Amino acid sequence: MKKLKIKLLNYIIRHLFNGITENDVLRNYKGKFFIGRHEVPEVRIKAMIAEAKAMQKTELWGLLIKDMKLLSNQKMYERSQTVDDMIFGKAMLFITEILDKKVKNISNIQDKDLKY
Repeated sequence: MKKLKIKLLNYIIRHLFNGITENDVLRNYKGKFFIGRHEVPEVRIKAMIAEAKAMQKTELWGLLIKDMKLLSNQKMYERSQTVDDMIFGKAMLFITEILDKKVKNISNIQDKDLKY
């Protein structure tokens, strides 16, 4: 039964979910930014940097990150009834950390890092 569960989970993840990494959507290559295979114009990058900086400064952003961490911790430690529940809670926390890290990385881009 456990092997069937793992095979089914692998199939679902491979075929239904698109497992992308942090750099698959917006990536920096030699000072130029790309979304997929398309180069992003400097004006658009500067707008994204400004948006990320503004977003980080909002009270809502801070509360959302804290809320997601709280829900993750509750799922892992208080509400988990199986190992799968704990793994799901860890996945929630991982996604929260990646999202926060991505916004911080974008907001820290300097003009000198752009090569347009």
